[in-house]
Amino acid sequence: MTQLKIRLLAVISIASTISFNSFSPIYANTPTPANQKTSCRIQIGEAHISTFLEKGGAFKGVEVNAYSICNALQRKTALTVRIYKVRAFGDRLIATSTTNPILESSSGLEVPNLGTSARCRSNNSARYYGIAQGQTVVDGQLITEAAVKSEEIRPLSCSS
Repeated sequence: MTQLKIRLLAVISIASTISFNSFSPIYANTPTPANQKTSCRIQIGEAHISTFLEKGGAFKGVEVNAYSICNALQRKTALTVRIYKVRAFGDRLIATSTTNPILESSSGLEVPNLGTSARCRSNNSARYYGIAQGQTVVDGQLITEAAVKSEEIRPLSCSS
C-alpha cells in the first residue's frame, strides 16, 4: 500500500510540474509592458572609406552604416540608407540600400544596415553624408522612424 501511495504521489507531482510549466511566460515573445513606452530610433554613422571592401580586394569605396534600435522586439524592419555626395549646385544621391524585411536579420532589438557603399572612381577629395530612415513592426504596430542625417561631413580621398 505504501508503494502505491509513493507512485501516486510521484505521478501527481510530475503532472503538476508539467501543468505549471506550461503557464510560465516566454520572455522573447512577450510584448512590451503597458507602462513602458516603446521607443525606436535610428543611429547613423559618418561616411568613411570602407576597410572591408578594400581588404577584400573588391574595390575602394565610401560607406555609411546605420542601425534601427528599439527597446522592444522589432520585426520586418526596412531600414534604408542613402549616401549623398556634396556638390556646389545640389547634392547627388550616389548609393542606396534597404534591409529586406522578410529576412531573420531584420528582426531583433537592433537591426543593422551595413551594406550601403559606392565605388571610388578616383582619389580626389569629396565630401559625403548619409541619410537613414526606416519602418518596423513592434507589438503588431507599424512604426515609421524619422530620417536621420550623418552629423559630420568630412572630405574623403574618394570621388565617385
